[in-house]
Parts: sequence; structure tokens; C-alpha cells
Amino acid sequence: MHDQIKRAVSVSLGSPTRDKKVTIDLNGMPICVERIGTGGNGDAARRLFSELDGKVDALSVGGSDLYVRLDGRDYPVHAGLKLVQDVHKTPLVDGRLLKYALERRVFELAEPALGGIPHFNIAFIPFGTDRIGLITAVSRIADEVFIGDLMFLFGLPFPVRGLENFKRLARLLLPVAGYLPISMLYPPGAKEEGVQPKFDRYWEAADLIAGDMHYIRKYSPEDLSGKTVLTNTTTNDDI
Repeated sequence: MHDQIKRAVSVSLGSPTRDKKVTIDLNGMPICVERIGTGGNGDAARRLFSELDGKVDALSVGGSDLYVRLDGRDYPVHAGLKLVQDVHKTPLVDGRLLKYALERRVFELAEPALGGIPHFNIAFIPFGTDRIGLITAVSRIADEVFIGDLMFLFGLPFPVRGLENFKRLARLLLPVAGYLPISMLYPPGAKEEGVQPKFDRYWEAADLIAGDMHYIRKYSPEDLSGKTVLTNTTTNDDI
């Protein structure tokens, strides 16, 4: 049995209301896993990363990826990389490859619990730039897929239709989008702003809504009854 407890800390741009600390046992090694949210404050996140460097055993980035992966290529998210520029000693991860690997197999992994692979007519993914794996998975089980990055990031009133169109757009935009300020990249709701339903007709037309809970909670209409929602980081409140 290891006497020394290891400490792993995720510094997140998300809300501090979801902060948590648990101790787990990994093959006899106790590990304290902690999440610290900064409410969208990039400067506070950068300071925390700097202060914790060399003092904890592992660090991770929450609320932003350091790179966006598309077809084997990593596009840098410069605002995310700036957050961790003072980390030199402690191992650092952002989880993007794990997210991609798991999300592209989500229906396959959930098949036993669902009693089969489901099928949907129309899927709506409000934001997919960092979720190519999810778009890939949804494309296999839905007749049509609409992706809302242009809508919620730039305010343009139309979605991108289908995985291949989204990839074409992403190849054009990612080199530029990588320079957007952190305030545009962290999930909405990180500062606990109110709900602001937008583009209702796309939500209402879909029988599957998939993606980050922050986007779903902030921008979806009041009533989602009868729809299937595939999301992550849900609290009891979100449900």
C-alpha cells in the first residue's frame, strides 16, 4: 500500500458551483482528484496553473481544449495554450483524444443498456468543433445531422449540414478560430448567465439533441419533451 497520496487537479473555465474533490484507489494507490472552476476567468485559471505547477502530480484543462483534432491533425487553440504556458514541471492533459475515442463509440458502448442501436430522423448538435467523434457517431444513426457552431459562435442563422460539410468548414476555420479569445471559446453558462433560447426551430425539429450540456441548457427551448438528449457533465439540476 502506498502511503503518499497523489493529487490530480483539473482547473476549469467552468462554474465553481460544480467544484468537487474525491479520493479514489487506483491499484492500491490513493489519488485525490479535484476540480476547481474559475467561472470563465482566464487570468484566474492561468494563475492557478502557475501556482500548482510542481506542487501536484497531474494537471488537466477543463472548459477548453489545447488543440482541436481533425483527421489526424492537431490545430492549436492559442487561448487555451496561453492558460498553461507557465506549466513546466507537472504532467498536463486536456482529454481531447480520450473524448474523441469514447464519443465516436458512444452508441456501441451504450448498446447493452439501450437494448440495441437507436435510429433518429434529425439530430441537432449545437456545437461540434471539439466533438468530431460525437458528430461521427451521430452521423451513423441519424438520417440528417445539423451542427450549430456558426449559429452559436458567430450568430449566423443557419447550421452546417452533415459531417463532411462540417469537416470542410472546420479545415477553413480552425486555423483562424484558434486565435479567438478565451471568452468566445469557454462554454456558455460558465459565469452563470441566464437561459437564452435561440434558433428554436432547429431544436424543435430534432428528435436527437447531442453535445455539451452548457449549450443545451443555455440555448434550448423550455420544452424538450419527447426528445432524446445525449450529453455530458450533467448535474441533478441539469437533469
